[in-house]
Parts: sequence; structure tokens; C-alpha cells
Amino acid sequence: MKSKITLVLLLLICAFSCKKESGSDALTGKWRTTEILFTAANTSGPLYIQFIWPSKVQSTFFSACTGYSISGDNLTLKFNGAADLTQTTYTYSIKQDTLTLNQTNCSNNCTLTFVKE
Repeated sequence: MKSKITLVLLLLICAFSCKKESGSDALTGKWRTTEILFTAANTSGPLYIQFIWPSKVQSTFFSACTGYSISGDNLTLKFNGAADLTQTTYTYSIKQDTLTLNQTNCSNNCTLTFVKE
């Protein structure tokens, strides 16, 4: 009897101590820009960036952006098809429903703001 109780306790400890992958991160979802931008391209709606778990991006804001990675508070956007640009790194913060991106290698004010849809 004592060994059965011990076995059950061990199984319960194993079951609750296993770490499961969350399947998302804080960036996952669609973010609409709060900036007013005038572009030559006609867009059918607001400019946005959508982060899709685990590392994919769809965006009308960043053209040719196809992926992302996170390291601490650094967000690296990866681009396809651009001759001179393969990735750009931003520091990011999320407060309530607002995403703020600050470009790390920028001499001017390079802050972008998005809101969660």
C-alpha cells in the first residue's frame, strides 16, 4: 500500500513539474500602427504588423518582412528580397495594448508605436 501511494505521488509530481511550451509570446497577434504615413503604394486598410508564433511575420507596414526573433528586450525583424537589408534590430516594450519599437542603430528619433487589434 505504501509503495502505491509513493508511486501515485511521484506520478503527480512528474505531471505537474513538466514544463509545457506556451505556444506564443507577448508579441503574438496583430498590431496596427498609430503613425500617419503617406506611401506611394495603395493599401486596402491600416498599416499593421502581425507576429505569428513561433517566428513568422505578415506586415503591410514593413515590406518584405518575413520573420522575427526575440532576445531579452531586443526584437530582430528579418527581411527577404531586400538587396541591402536582411535584418533590423529594435528594443521593444509592451504596456497594456501598446507596442513601442526603438531602432537600436538610429541617430534620430526612430520610435514606432503600434496598438493591439
